[in-house]
Amino acid sequence: MEKKLYNEAFQAYRTKDYDRALRLLSIFAEQGDPAAQTALGTIYELGLGKVPIDLKEAEKWYRLASAQGEGVASNNLGTIASSQNRKREAAQWYTKARRQGFSHSPQTATSSKR
Repeated sequence: MEKKLYNEAFQAYRTKDYDRALRLLSIFAEQGDPAAQTALGTIYELGLGKVPIDLKEAEKWYRLASAQGEGVASNNLGTIASSQNRKREAAQWYTKARRQGFSHSPQTATSSKR
């Protein structure tokens, strides 16, 4: 049942049913699943569905996922930091993202177009 629910959570996310995705992904994110944590971070960062933008909440989920090796989460933390003119922090996150295998991460914080 849990695997089915997990698949339903990401299916809801992919089909832009963000309210359902948020409910389902939260279950797995709270259990420590880094992919679910990254997806939740994106929902909060971009304000998807009926969820208002909440960068603090996005950063919370991204940090948890990043600590588990999620390069996308590290990259997104860099993007948030860069957008808030925290260039040194952004560069550190981008470097971490590349080390985690996310090769699309900018080489420097100033190359972010956000």
